[in-house]
Amino acid sequence: MTKSEADLLTLLGELDFPEWLKWPRSYNRTQTAALFGELVAQPEGAFTACCTVERDTQDSSE
Repeated sequence: MTKSEADLLTLLGELDFPEWLKWPRSYNRTQTAALFGELVAQPEGAFTACCTVERDTQDSSE
């Protein structure tokens, strides 16, 4: 789906909310961590290899 520059700027404006500077309004850290765990498990299961991942995202861009 291709969006115009104006559409993208409108979307960014809608997501910009002063009370939610770190994350979008609908962000759920616990749910996101669970989804990330599922994502990591897929290649581990498919390739029988351990994937080293950083789960402490306190100082990273989420």
